This record gives sequence, C-alpha cells and structure tokens, in this order.
Amino acid sequence: MNKKLIVFIFMLAFFVFWPAMDCEGQIFRPDYSSRPDKAIFGKSLKRKKQATVKEPRAVTRARKKQEENEKRQDREYEEFVRNNRNRSLEIQEPQVRDRMIANRAESDYRYKVKKKKISERNRKTGRKYR
Repeated sequence: MNKKLIVFIFMLAFFVFWPAMDCEGQIFRPDYSSRPDKAIFGKSLKRKKQATVKEPRAVTRARKKQEENEKRQDREYEEFVRNNRNRSLEIQEPQVRDRMIANRAESDYRYKVKKKKISERNRKTGRKYR
C-alpha cells in the first residue's frame, strides 16, 4: 500500500508538472509580434554594429600630456611675443616710439579695410552664382 501511494504521488506530480515545463504557449515578444520576418530570419543584415576599439591607457595619457605641452608652449610663445613687442617699444626714443605706435595703428586699419573689401567681393560673387 505504501509503495502504491508513493508511485501514485510520483505519477500525479509527473503528469501535472511535466506538460507545464515542456510547452511555453504564446509568450508576448514585442520585437517579434510587430515583425514576424524578424522572428523567422533573425536580425537584419543592414545594421552592422561597428566594432569599438578602445585605445590603451598609456596612449590616451600620452596624447593628453602632448596636448597639455602644446597648450603650454602656445601660452609661453604668446607671452614671449607680447613681452618682446613691449620691450622693443621701451628701448626706443619717445619720438620713434610714437611713430611706431602710429604705424601699427595705420597698418591695423589697412588690414581691416582689406579684409572688409575681400568679404564684400566674396558676397558679390556668391550672389552671382545663386
């Protein structure tokens, strides 16, 4: 009797739980429900993911260090040019200094006029080919 009861419980559990494990029924899959061809053929061939290659840390550090050095050199060069320009004015006599300042202002004005003329000519050419 005891053996029959154990076999009956085992058979009952087997027939109750085995079909639930075997079949899934209809599971809602949003990517397959809207596009059944995707379920059949898988991912489309149009979208190929680009492989991302990450550079080693040493390379990125070296690049950052190089950029910092370039910025520092640019700042030093600008400061050197500014100091050199001021020094060249300081060592001159007052009349020469005034003449140098006037020449600098005049050349700046001529450069602005030239730049304005070029941009105006480019605008006219652009209108011509519209």
